[in-house]
Amino acid sequence: MYRQEALDRYVEEVSGVTDLDRHRVRLMLRFFRLLNEKYGVDHLEIKSYLTNFKTDDLPDPRRLAAALDENRLEIKIDRLLSYMADLKHIVVSDQVYEPNEAIYHKRHFAVDIPSMYGSYNEPKFDALGLTLRIESIVNVLFEDLINSIDLRLITKPTFVRIFSLLTLFRKALSLDGIVSNKLDVQMEFLKYSVNTTTCSFTQYLDIFKGFVRAVADMINDYFHNIHSANLLQIEARIGKDQIQKKYLPGFVPDQGQLDEKTARKLDQRVADIFFRDRIATSLGLQQLDVFLNRILHTLFRQSERLSQDQLSVLLNYDPKNAVTPISDEPVANQNIIILGNKGWNLMRLKQIGVRVPQGFIITTEVFRCLDLIDTYTPASVNFKQRVASMMSRLEQQTGQVLGDPENRFCCRFVPGHPYPSPE
Repeated sequence: MYRQEALDRYVEEVSGVTDLDRHRVRLMLRFFRLLNEKYGVDHLEIKSYLTNFKTDDLPDPRRLAAALDENRLEIKIDRLLSYMADLKHIVVSDQVYEPNEAIYHKRHFAVDIPSMYGSYNEPKFDALGLTLRIESIVNVLFEDLINSIDLRLITKPTFVRIFSLLTLFRKALSLDGIVSNKLDVQMEFLKYSVNTTTCSFTQYLDIFKGFVRAVADMINDYFHNIHSANLLQIEARIGKDQIQKKYLPGFVPDQGQLDEKTARKLDQRVADIFFRDRIATSLGLQQLDVFLNRILHTLFRQSERLSQDQLSVLLNYDPKNAVTPISDEPVANQNIIILGNKGWNLMRLKQIGVRVPQGFIITTEVFRCLDLIDTYTPASVNFKQRVASMMSRLEQQTGQVLGDPENRFCCRFVPGHPYPSPE
C-alpha cells in the first residue's frame, strides 16, 4: 500500500482539477486508510499500526517485524505463531493493566448530535487487536504453504515434509484453543513411520485416513456440537422471515409460509453456511482440512494405479535426488552412490578448481526407479520437469538456446557405461 505522502504527490501531479477537488481526494484517501487500519484485518502495515499505541507491555515489535520480513515460509509462520502465543499470554493473564485514554466528547453544533473522537489503549485490548491482524496473515500464509508442496507425487521424502507442515498446523490449532488427542496420536504414527524402513504404503494410507477423521472430530467437537442446538433456538426466536439474505436459497418464497420440507432444507442451509464461515475464520483449520484431503486423494490414486512392488519402489524414490547440477559447492546427500563414479569425479574436479563444462547429472536414483518413472505418469512428468529446469539453467549460464539455429546450444550426454554417447 502506498504511503500517504506518496499518494499526496500523485494527487498534486493531476492536472485540470481544482484545489478543492484535490483536497477532497486527499481527505478521502486518508479516511480510507484510517478505516482500513481500524477494521481491515488484512492490513499489513503493522509497523505503522504499532505506532498508534504504547508497546511497552506488548512483546518486542521488532520480533514481529523480523517475522514478517522472513522469506522462508515455514519459518515465517512459526515465528508469527510464537509471537501470537506471547500476545495470547497477555490477553488471558490475570494482570490488570492501566488503560491510556484520550477521548474527547462533543456535540454537533447544528443538530446537537453527541459524538466522540480520540484514542484508547490498553495492553489486553491492543494484544487482541494485533492477534486478529496476525491471524488473518497466517491463514493466507498457510494457503501459500500447502500450495507450495507438490502433492501430485508422494514419496517418503514427501511424508517428511508433510510432517513438518503438520507440526505448524498443530501449533496453530493449539493457539486457537483446539486440541485433539487423535491428531496427536496420528502425528506420533507419522513421526515414527518416516524414521523406519518397514512402514508400508498401506500403513501410510491408514495414517492419513486417521488424520482426516481427527479433523472431522475436531469440527464436530468445537463447532457442530456446540452451536447446532443454539442455531435452532435462535432461528425459532427470530423467525425464518428474519434470516439474512445470504442464508436464503432460491427455493424460499419472498412471502408466505414454508412447507415442512422447505423449512428443513432452509435449516440445513443456514447451518452449513454458518459452520463454513466459522471454520474459515479459525486459525489454520480449513487449510489443514484441504491439505489432508489433497494428500489422501493422491495416496488413493497411487494405490489404485500401482502394484505393491511399485508402491514400495515409489516410497523410497526421492525426486529431488534425480537430477543435480555439476557444482563447485558441496551438495547435501550427493555421494558416489547417488552420483555414480563419473559424476562423483566431475563434481570433485569442479570443487578443486579444475575447469569443467557446465552441466548436470542424472543420478543413479533415476535408474534404480526407471521402470516406475517410465510407467507412472506423475513420476515421469516430475522427472521431465526437473530435466527441463536444468536445461533452462544451462541456457541461462551459457547464453545459448537449445534448438535455436542462430545461437545453437550444443551439449554432450556422457552415459555411465562404455558405449558411445550422442551429441
